[in-house]
Amino acid sequence: MSVKQQWTLGLGLALIVIMGIFPPWSSSWWFYVGQPRIYSAPTSYAFIATPPAPPTPAQIGLTDPDTPIKPYCKIALDWSRLTAQWLVVLALIIGGMVWFAEPKSRAILQ
Repeated sequence: MSVKQQWTLGLGLALIVIMGIFPPWSSSWWFYVGQPRIYSAPTSYAFIATPPAPPTPAQIGLTDPDTPIKPYCKIALDWSRLTAQWLVVLALIIGGMVWFAEPKSRAILQ
């Protein structure tokens, strides 16, 4: 393995670890306004041990004072975004490993 491949692998794996330490989060609101409704939206990135604060009802548009609502909010890891990020970095790692391969190794791959 060449030095460039080692750097590519090391940087890619470091990026994957950092993405796992500061993952994307999503918030889901359940509330009842005439009928049950669900509002889900991606939120910010935050440290894994301290999730972001949920948005207020006003931030998601629940500001009608005549409508009695009792919203419930859940903050969770956004696994679909995190998985997509990891797959993109993995594809870049594989591409970098092939790009920086020695000519002999590249001939085997073709």
